[in-house]
Amino acid sequence: MISKFFIERPVLSNVIAILMILIGGVALFSLAVAQYPDVVPPTVQVTTRYPGASAKTVVDTVALPIEQQVNGVEGMLYMQSYSGADGSYTLTVTFRIGTNLDFAQVLVQNRVSSALSQLPQSVQTQGVTVQKKSTAILLFVTLTSPNATYDSLYLSNYATINIRDELSRLPGVGSVNVFGAGQY
Repeated sequence: MISKFFIERPVLSNVIAILMILIGGVALFSLAVAQYPDVVPPTVQVTTRYPGASAKTVVDTVALPIEQQVNGVEGMLYMQSYSGADGSYTLTVTFRIGTNLDFAQVLVQNRVSSALSQLPQSVQTQGVTVQKKSTAILLFVTLTSPNATYDSLYLSNYATINIRDELSRLPGVGSVNVFGAGQY
């Protein structure tokens, strides 16, 4: 019944359609940028390396002093650490949703600085990195070669040389990782 009304009056139907497009175009500029609240809690990651040390040695000499100092930082929910057999150490400090991540990074950096004197000399020389990090991967970009002209090693090397730095410079990008066959 309603469809017959608009079928018999095509000019009216077109005017209504154009009017809807114009209203949608005007409303597009007043839409909220972030419609949904943050669901992933913000995290700060502390990384360092103890060359030649086993995982147990890293836990005893590196992880223990850092975690004792960082524990209880303002707004923290929990900590998670990983000590690798290659001497690597990673501590991920998770904060409440809504915490200012820049402020949280400064708080963690101050705590890590106070633990620096208790760390082995080789760890102090290598340095301890504190950076804000998201635990969620937001985007994957894939490279393919038409007609299989280039292999995966070439594409991985191309992404490392030409694309990674460009993506890292974009506003809002925390870090860029290249997955693939490796490098030359």
